Amino acid sequence: MTKRSAGSQYMRLAEHLLQQIQEGTYRQGDLLPSEAQLCEQFNISRITARAALKELEIGGAVSRRAGIGTRVLSQTVKRPVFAHAGGSIDEVLYFTQGVSFKLIEQSVFTVTPEQALDLRIPEGQRFSRLHALRKAANGSKLLTSVHYVPALLTPSISQLARLRSSLAQFIAETHGDEIQTIRQEIGACLLDATQAEMLKQPAGSAAVSSRRWYMGREGKLILLSLSVFPAEHYRFESELIRNVGQ
Repeated sequence: MTKRSAGSQYMRLAEHLLQQIQEGTYRQGDLLPSEAQLCEQFNISRITARAALKELEIGGAVSRRAGIGTRVLSQTVKRPVFAHAGGSIDEVLYFTQGVSFKLIEQSVFTVTPEQALDLRIPEGQRFSRLHALRKAANGSKLLTSVHYVPALLTPSISQLARLRSSLAQFIAETHGDEIQTIRQEIGACLLDATQAEMLKQPAGSAAVSSRRWYMGREGKLILLSLSVFPAEHYRFESELIRNVGQ
């Protein structure tokens, strides 16, 4: 497998493994190669291997258990589901790998006291507001989003047109920073007429909304993202572990 962006790599690896399953290289009940074996075989990072296996797990083609491995369950996967494994910053940043960014509207404004209270961004500062639509490689419209970026950190229109990964991570890396903290709120909502038209869904249908604040070093705000997903295209996953002896 040739070196490409991490986003395209993990999807290509997932498709390659699925093809092997469908061709009978790995049959139902067989174990797939481990993350370490995939890294060595394809010269990829651990996070790319993990994301590929997670993609197959989300689609129902495999099951994964610590200490056992990744076992084949089915020759098919269910699509499209925009799955969010929220166990770490890396997993959240990987959330939009391989997903295109289509800018719908852009504006610049000074944050009012009311906006500062509602959005929890600094009052009096200049921010860019980016309204966007994100689509999967197969053309499925996955979510509509509004991003608030400090004006001096705003990417150019050409940079946004090429974006196929996390906007927050791109901004941070472009300016020599790193995402250190992510705060998020996830809730339920109904699609309004504009959102429904953009996402090709019935108006008033169930949806999932999220608000995420991405913070860099020293608590510096990199990005606030407000996103809306059709309910059938979104799943949140997390693993909770009991603290022993506390």
